[in-house]
Amino acid sequence: MIVQKCIPTRQSRTFIYLYAQLFVRHNDYFYLYLRLTLISIVVNFALPTSGWVFHLLIVYMTASQIIPLQHQLKQTAMLYPISKAQIKASFLKFVLIILYVQLFIVSVPLFIHLSIASVFGLVIGSLFVYVFVNHFLSKRVNVLESTFKE
Repeated sequence: MIVQKCIPTRQSRTFIYLYAQLFVRHNDYFYLYLRLTLISIVVNFALPTSGWVFHLLIVYMTASQIIPLQHQLKQTAMLYPISKAQIKASFLKFVLIILYVQLFIVSVPLFIHLSIASVFGLVIGSLFVYVFVNHFLSKRVNVLESTFKE
């Protein structure tokens, strides 16, 4: 229900919706995401000034572990009349969204300490997520070939 309310039903958002449903229903990915987020929150409480460095590592590990989610779609999902480039862009946007959500959730404990490191960590983290998804992950994601293999 939450996924249905958060993602508007438009043709351009079809695969973001499918990836979100797959992410939530496929327990391995969702629980991995939750575990890494909780680990990062604990570290940020313990090391408030240098916890953002560890969080960049957690964001990297989360993104690396989410990449195989692209292979979970079946051929029947390709019946939607959406271009192949838009499918890849949808997956990258989905990963970008969940990494920004993780960054925001983990940054909340840093703002309790109200230091310059918390603002610095949030800015560096958001830049890292953007650059990582748009430059590194976009080269590693190959949604199209993995979906059409039988």
